[in-house]
Order: sequence, then C-alpha cells, then structure tokens
Amino acid sequence: MRFDYSTQHVASDQRLEYWHDSVCTHFVSCECRTGATMEGRMHGQTLGAFHAAQYAALHPHSWHRSYQDVQHDPDDGIIMIFIESGSVGLTQSGRASTLHAGDISMYDAARPFVMSNPTSMMLLRMPRRLLLSRLAMAEHMTGSRIPSDIPITGAIGTMLREAITLSGTATEAVRARLSTALLDTLTVVLELVSGVEATDRQSAQHTMLYNKAIHFVDANFDNYDLSVTDIANALNISERTLLRLFAKQGLTPSQHLSHRRLEHSFMLLSERRVSQIAQAAYLSGFNDLSHFCRLFKKHFGHTPSQVLTG
Repeated sequence: MRFDYSTQHVASDQRLEYWHDSVCTHFVSCECRTGATMEGRMHGQTLGAFHAAQYAALHPHSWHRSYQDVQHDPDDGIIMIFIESGSVGLTQSGRASTLHAGDISMYDAARPFVMSNPTSMMLLRMPRRLLLSRLAMAEHMTGSRIPSDIPITGAIGTMLREAITLSGTATEAVRARLSTALLDTLTVVLELVSGVEATDRQSAQHTMLYNKAIHFVDANFDNYDLSVTDIANALNISERTLLRLFAKQGLTPSQHLSHRRLEHSFMLLSERRVSQIAQAAYLSGFNDLSHFCRLFKKHFGHTPSQVLTG
C-alpha cells in the first residue's frame, strides 16, 4: 500500500497535528515538537511487514518518545534511518549520535528516544524479531552512528530508494524479496560495525571493551561517586583508551553516564515508583538536586515535577 502525506494543502494551524499523526501512523507513536508551523512531505509504501518512506521537512523540529509513550502505546518495531542531507541528532539508551549525509542509524520503538532536526532522510520500519533472528546484538546498537564510509551503507540507500518508489503493480512476492534483501544487507553492515565477522582484531577488541564499559555503567550508575577513572579501572584500561572507545559513538563516558542516570530517573518518576523528586535523583546517582533538575529539563523538555504529576 502506497502513502503520501504533505502539509501543502493543510491549513497552517493544523499542519503540526497532521504531520504528527501521519508520521506516527506508519512508524512509532511519539511527540513532535517545533517552534514554527510544520511544512513537510512523507511518502512511501508498505512491503509486507515493513514500511519504507522518504521524509522531508523544512522547519527545525524534534521527535520525543518518552517512557509514558512506551507504557501507553507499546511497540516492538525497530526503525532504520538513512540521512540524505542535514545534520540529525539521535539519543537512545545513553548513546547520543550526530548523523550526517550518508550515515545510518537505528532507534528502538520499545525504548524512549529523542531525534532532533531531521530534514531529509529515508526510513525503514522492520519487525524486531526479523532483525534479531539475524543478529541478536542489533538491539544494543540503536542510537549509534554507522558512518557512510562503512562498506555497503551506500547500497542500503540505493535499495531503500528503490523500495520507496517501487511500482504499485509489483507482486507481494517481489515486495517480500526486496524487504528481505534490505534486511540482509543491513545485517551485513551491522556485523561489520560490531566486529562479529571483522578480521581486524583491534576493531573487535574495541567493540568488546565498549560493550563491557556500557554494562559496567548500567550496573553502577546509581553510585554518586562513579567516575571515568572508576570505569577505566574496571576494564583495566587507561582513561585515554576509554575516551577513544566512546568517541567512536559520538559522546564521552561522562555523557553516557549522565544520559543513563537521566533515563532511570525518568522511569522512576513516570512509573510513580517514587513519590518525591529527590528520591528519583538520589536513586539514579545524582547528589545535587538543583543540578539534576536543570539537566532533566534540558534533556527531556519537561521538569521532573511535570513528569511526576503528569
């Protein structure tokens, strides 16, 4: 089934709502935020259980999927994005990436995320089970940048464009084979990035160390005193090596730690697991309440009290 949504013929005061509903219908329920009226077009088609689309928008905006969205509207899809132009920010699971033309990334609809300033990109929504059956660790790669110089990323862009413009007369068998080919090609790219089949031992070593660092932070983020030195010592590596590991993901160890703590505090507040803001802060590893509140508002666009009472 083909779809084509454009704000061109929609009244200006209704464009944001129209754009929001159009995108959420085919991809994932989340909130579109902008300081201006929205102008854009999204068109594409379904390929069996897959949705492929080209997305173009004129005004700065962002998409936010919160823990509340995840609770109220559960979704297990994984969405791949291929950046055509502009600079797009993506944050999920403590990873913050800045994507440029030719780059690829993924976000997981089962977890909160923030995407900022998408201007021109292509999207492919796929069932989680199909991707994970090919590469189980793929769900741990969401929010990461896959740069354009990784082999075969260009092929994904070409195939995705073909999928978006595929003739309406194409049979279901053709559509299924095309979606399978896209999924298989994406899996190869992810394997190259993760080092699963990499021949470069150093690259594989870096991937392994990065994953260990992530797991260590996840297990200890509620420790107020946790530092970059502690993380490096736990992995028996230097702080400089640790910084290089995270730099490849577009952030620092301190930024990842802060994002992880903020996500945990949001969960505590939105799920009413605590009755006071201070509890959420301290249980998430913050020992300065005013600093926590400032970071929380900057990261989520809402104050802790708004999330607790919302």
